[in-house]
Amino acid sequence: LIAAMKLIRPVNGLVAALSVVPAASIACGELTFPWRESGLIFFLVSFGYAINDIFDLRADLINRPKRAIPSGVLSVKNAWVVAVFFLIAGKVFLFGANPMCALYYLSVASALYLYAAAISSWLIVGNVLVAVLCASVFYLGALGCEVEGKAVELLILSAILTFLYHLGREIVKDIEDMSGDKAIKRSTVPLKWGPNRARVAAIALFGVLIATSYGGYWLLELSRSYLVAISVGVNLPLALIFIIYMRKSAEEGAGQTSMALKVIM
Repeated sequence: LIAAMKLIRPVNGLVAALSVVPAASIACGELTFPWRESGLIFFLVSFGYAINDIFDLRADLINRPKRAIPSGVLSVKNAWVVAVFFLIAGKVFLFGANPMCALYYLSVASALYLYAAAISSWLIVGNVLVAVLCASVFYLGALGCEVEGKAVELLILSAILTFLYHLGREIVKDIEDMSGDKAIKRSTVPLKWGPNRARVAAIALFGVLIATSYGGYWLLELSRSYLVAISVGVNLPLALIFIIYMRKSAEEGAGQTSMALKVIM
């Protein structure tokens, strides 16, 4: 059981589940706790981590040797059992749900499997897919309400910001994982372009994110509280993180930068 929990990373799943709250609240126009959609996300994320670790074993033996499978505390066979269990268990939240929730669940589960089995090795495509899946939480959050007016624009802005954030972080993570990815001949941005150019690409994406966050403020006439929150809570820390990152080599600072980005996320 402990090994299974180590495999699925429940804290990350909980964070992902909680991310549906602002999505649903924007869609509904009031603070909303979408227990059904949050449950779906938790089990999807758990399945995704499990299936990814199964297919990523060879790389993780180099990059993440302390994870459940490469460390030997959980066999690949039992990891498959855990993955299938969480995939099936998550379907409980589909009873009585909007039919589009079922389509979302099936589509994301399929995408997570395809990513782990093949797409993660495709140059930039895997990064884009992960970013799209993370941004899709704002679509899921909107399924429980009749969305209209400014809420649509806010959801689109939120999804764009989320997409850019995760795409940039995925590139930083690829810099961190270069050794294992090279060993299994995976095609990633840092291996194809070099770590320094990959770092520049990540910084550029976060620069676009910052510009988009302020562009949304002006275009959608958002409140000053939004301006303060996005500036102090996200943009300023991002700037500081990458100033520190630039003082180190691209490979040396990738791990700390990735962790810092996860905290802000």
